[in-house]
Amino acid sequence: SAQVLVSWKSYIAISDRDLLLCQYTYSESMAPVDETEEACEQTVDTPQEMRELALAVAKEVLPLELPMMLMMPGVMEEAKAMVRRADEEEMSNERVAELLSEAVVDVIWSPLAGCIPTLRHRPVADVRTQLMLFWRCVGALLAMPAAQLSALSMRKRQFLEGLEAVLPPEDASPSAARLAHLRLNLPLFSMVAKLPIKEEPKTAPASAKVAGEQGSKEPPKAAAAAAA
Repeated sequence: SAQVLVSWKSYIAISDRDLLLCQYTYSESMAPVDETEEACEQTVDTPQEMRELALAVAKEVLPLELPMMLMMPGVMEEAKAMVRRADEEEMSNERVAELLSEAVVDVIWSPLAGCIPTLRHRPVADVRTQLMLFWRCVGALLAMPAAQLSALSMRKRQFLEGLEAVLPPEDASPSAARLAHLRLNLPLFSMVAKLPIKEEPKTAPASAKVAGEQGSKEPPKAAAAAAA
């Protein structure tokens, strides 16, 4: 069966549509993907199924991402600040990855601000592949400067009616604000969600509109005669 290869060097670019373009050079293999007929037919149909699958993929992907994150100045410090707990003074990198995955996993099934999830009721194999990208994008967004990450949120204002409710308050700590922006942008950035589609106002058929315009231009006397 095919194997998913994950150790990589990447080139990341952010376009106006917030798409992540990655070019990977692979060198190590991860667990083989189950490509049996039964696995291909099985779908992810509940929030719990999505959560369990996503966290399982996170355990495979994030430990391999940690060396890359450690190479980028300040990224691990940012991650630790976002998930730090009062009862845990010292946290290993693996523990940080675990807490970080717990902090964002719910937005896969239920993205924020009215965004539409795209992985529901899809085959497990397809969902798994997309989840791998989702967890890699965590590192990409953590490496983004706070001002740029905030700008990604602000640029969505015209598309998301519920945006204000999920933005961090003005007095939020830097780590809390970053986590809020991460949770908002991550589903769209990793393409596990899409922007909501606004319905266009309904208009009368063109033929009816033309007929109405012609009727309005009919001389009064002719209209009266026709009525008689």
